[in-house]
Amino acid sequence: MDIGQQLRAVYDSVLNQPVPDRFLELLNELDKKTGTAKDEE
Repeated sequence: MDIGQQLRAVYDSVLNQPVPDRFLELLNELDKKTGTAKDEE
């Protein structure tokens, strides 16, 4: 397997992982402080 295929395999697996809840909470707090928060459902 060449380096390009290996890199794609690694990054594909990372992209398919869910975002941790704590990270989403921190992003929401940042959005609120910067005034870019979207309305929560």
